[in-house]
Amino acid sequence: MKRRTVLTGLTLAPAAVVANPVLGQGTGIAEADPGDSGVPISVPAIQQWTPRRGSYEYKPNVPIMLASCTAELRSVAETFAENLGAITGSRPRIVSSKGTPTGGIILRLGDQKKGPESYRIDVDKSLVVTGTTAHGVFNATRTVLQWLQRCHRLPTGTALDWPVKQVRSLLIDNTPR
Repeated sequence: MKRRTVLTGLTLAPAAVVANPVLGQGTGIAEADPGDSGVPISVPAIQQWTPRRGSYEYKPNVPIMLASCTAELRSVAETFAENLGAITGSRPRIVSSKGTPTGGIILRLGDQKKGPESYRIDVDKSLVVTGTTAHGVFNATRTVLQWLQRCHRLPTGTALDWPVKQVRSLLIDNTPR
């Protein structure tokens, strides 16, 4: 029997990815080793990763905080909360916030100078997602979901990502051979 990796929506199931130049480097999505400075894997792979020492641990009772409260960003946060709830079993609440509390997930807007869909994810004592537009924040939440699906402990560092192509897509040919 052949073993297959299935993509469901925009997250991976099962969360097992082998080293592949198309999928990225490494052997898994967001390795659990706190000393690991490897690039957390996502599909599509992130463009830049700057590692730091330490780790961030996601706790399901932590709210999603909106630093910029626009209707589009609120919609992204609602979708993210629903998806995060499906992974963790506990749907986080969404709150407005100007600070950066320890352990929190903060969604905000800010120009990343790499185009409208670009984003930055800072993983430290908090998980701060900054997108040039709400679409950029949405793309970042897809990356975070892939990381957290594998492990709730993430290596600290900064991810910077932007699309190389105008249209992102993935074709999986499942025709019998």
